[in-house]
Amino acid sequence: MNDHIQKHCHCQEDDQTGSVDNESLSDMIRAFLNPDVLKTMTVPVTSGQPGGNVTWSTEGDIVARNGPSFVGYRLIPQRSDNGKLFKCEAFNSEFEGELILESSVLLEVFYIPKLSISPKQTLTVKENELAQLICINDRNDPNATTVWKRQRTSTIVQNNCVLNFKNVKRTDASLYTCMVDTKVGVYEDNARVVVQHAPTIDLEYFPSTRTMKCFPSGVPDSYVFKDWEHTTEYNDHIRFLATTKVGNNATLTIPQNEKDHHRERGIYICRASNNISSTDGIFVMQKYNLNLPDTPYFVSSTENTQNGIYLETTEMKIKVVSVPGPQFMPKILRTVAKQTQISVFWRPGFNGGYQQWFIIEYKKVGDIYWKYQTTSSYNSTVIGGLQPPTEYLFRIFSRNMIDDSNKTEEISIKTDESISNTNVYAIVTCVSLLTLPLLMLVVAACFRKANAIAFENDSNEEQNDIQFGSDFVEVSPHSSINRKQNVPLQQPISSAVGQKRETNLLELAQQNTEAGN
Repeated sequence: MNDHIQKHCHCQEDDQTGSVDNESLSDMIRAFLNPDVLKTMTVPVTSGQPGGNVTWSTEGDIVARNGPSFVGYRLIPQRSDNGKLFKCEAFNSEFEGELILESSVLLEVFYIPKLSISPKQTLTVKENELAQLICINDRNDPNATTVWKRQRTSTIVQNNCVLNFKNVKRTDASLYTCMVDTKVGVYEDNARVVVQHAPTIDLEYFPSTRTMKCFPSGVPDSYVFKDWEHTTEYNDHIRFLATTKVGNNATLTIPQNEKDHHRERGIYICRASNNISSTDGIFVMQKYNLNLPDTPYFVSSTENTQNGIYLETTEMKIKVVSVPGPQFMPKILRTVAKQTQISVFWRPGFNGGYQQWFIIEYKKVGDIYWKYQTTSSYNSTVIGGLQPPTEYLFRIFSRNMIDDSNKTEEISIKTDESISNTNVYAIVTCVSLLTLPLLMLVVAACFRKANAIAFENDSNEEQNDIQFGSDFVEVSPHSSINRKQNVPLQQPISSAVGQKRETNLLELAQQNTEAGN
């Protein structure tokens, strides 16, 4: 290489117009892929004599040649140009082929990424299954970001290219957008998630046309219907009725029965399927309680002429068909609190024509869940196993074979803090009269006497609870027996009844003392 040729060679670039950039470039040229933009790379040899030929080459191929001191190469960057190394080389004009100077530049092309969705742009999945969408792109910007957003919202649901669904819900069905933000710009693609689920059914009755319509709503929106089923309120089958399918709905025309006015009453069941299973199976059902208002009527089998004996009681039988009415809510009349139990008294409401049960619900103040006790007694019960002194909430409702009544308002009552004052007084009185030798015998007698007094007071209290204010409630004839059975076993009570007088152990002790004296 000739010593008199100075090694001053550098690369420059310009866009479109071909004007030379005044700044020297680094060893890398970054280009954004755009078909409307030209890139020009120039190589001036700034000094040295004699001048020579200057070339641009890449991958061993000369792409531009000029001389003696300047060469320019203009190109539109392509994806394939990304990462190419371009060399500018100066050769001696006197000695052909002698390389006297070279410089190189790496071309980095940032291009618009190609987006695609895997497994496909419309993903169909059944409810409660797993699902995944992947946003695939060939970006070459290491700082690019990918996010998923839901249609018509600015909420980012995923911060990477993979969108996962765990236990897909029908509310997850939507259009989702994958957005890739690069140095070139922001680019996006959409994917739709379709969630298949069994239908939900709405029923509607049209009195003017005596028709009932079944409106299923599910995905896919194509249904098969079974015949309507007519049952009693107690789920006893009455009949099947043909259905008429109109589009995606099913219509039932209820036949009118002139002889039996109440035959149309009851539960009507629509069953529909879109071939997607649910907890109820392939077919989903919905019930409609057709509670037609009607007046009672006499049955034709009633005998029009019935005979009786003059001046004697005669029984006449008249058969009437009527619709049972709804039962009424009971009314709490009074509560009586003791240390570990509370007695509740109420007045029952109308039973709707059927046998009633009463459910007493109770809980501690501040608790979340209710406990309950069911009884067939029509006016009173005792709730035991409570904590003293603790405040409880109570409410009550009735139940028959048709339905439940409304619940009463909650009332608050607190259990007693200590045992009955009557028991304490009886025990203290007995113990104060005892002498030491008879202590054990008489204490046992005192406990028996105290419980007998308490039992008698309880019976009187229950009798007093029969009537108060303007409300009247009957006490069950077995209430005294139940109260007696509730006495703890470790507290023996007297079983004497009627006119039989119990032996007075205090008098016996006094007699024994006097005899000893």
